[in-house]
Amino acid sequence: MAPTFFGLSSTDREVFLEEAFLLQYHLKMTYSDIRSLPLPYRRWFITRLSDEFKKRSDAQKKASDDSKGLVDIPMGEVMDSMMQNSPGQPQAPRTLKFRDK
Repeated sequence: MAPTFFGLSSTDREVFLEEAFLLQYHLKMTYSDIRSLPLPYRRWFITRLSDEFKKRSDAQKKASDDSKGLVDIPMGEVMDSMMQNSPGQPQAPRTLKFRDK
């Protein structure tokens, strides 16, 4: 591909269009507003939008786990948790969800 003197390269144009699509679709920004945004501001909006999606996903996952009765216990604490339960007293069964840390 030959270098372009005016305008963006095809790769840069694709990156811009992806960013423009996300901002238009999720934030309802106009194309002209997106084009006039300085690059650091445009990237800030994309990063902030990504962070918000992660927070929403984590909250939904936690709510789903809570409704299913799942408990998040790191792998190192499983043995401690098992040792605390005395064998003479039956407890309600619970489902454990493990994460590596």
